[in-house]
Amino acid sequence: MTLVETLVTFVIFGFLTTLILQAVGFFAARYEGVQRVHRASALETLQQNYFATTVRGLVPYGVESRRFQGEATFFEGTTLEPLNAEPGVPVLARWSIADDIVGYAESAAPGEEGIAWTVRTSADSHAFEYADSLGNWYDHWPPSVERRLPRPGESPLQVVDDPAFDWTPTLIRLVSPDGTVWLARVEPSRRPVLTEALYR
Repeated sequence: MTLVETLVTFVIFGFLTTLILQAVGFFAARYEGVQRVHRASALETLQQNYFATTVRGLVPYGVESRRFQGEATFFEGTTLEPLNAEPGVPVLARWSIADDIVGYAESAAPGEEGIAWTVRTSADSHAFEYADSLGNWYDHWPPSVERRLPRPGESPLQVVDDPAFDWTPTLIRLVSPDGTVWLARVEPSRRPVLTEALYR
């Protein structure tokens, strides 16, 4: 081979090497982007599952300290499907939005220190909403400030059986200006686990 042929060979080899390195770099960048989207969607799916699990396990408690209550920025109630405690154990669970972060906390008893962690970030302008058994949505729960009390001659269990009395919402959702972010159904249960009358 002459010197010119050798130089041409090296130029062609360098050109091919450059193309191969660019292709590998492009592939690596695309692969990293796909992996990033996959991790984000997997995390989002896991967070939705956390939310749906605890909401599905909510049970109607008639005792004030464990009764379900909710506002636009938080809701709490007794769930039988906590994220940290043993399934089936009644645990007071609380979902909240503070400083644009959705958080979850649970404790075995009211006022007791339990676990808490950030579940979802970037929750700007998000809010919780609650649906009754008729499909009406509210930004707080219970919809009425006054809960129906037993009338003269009426037992607390008759109040519980009143079809207009919802101890827990039927659906709970996390909404944003763009629409529904998370949606979960509460397992239906007409009677509370415990009432103030039975508790005393």
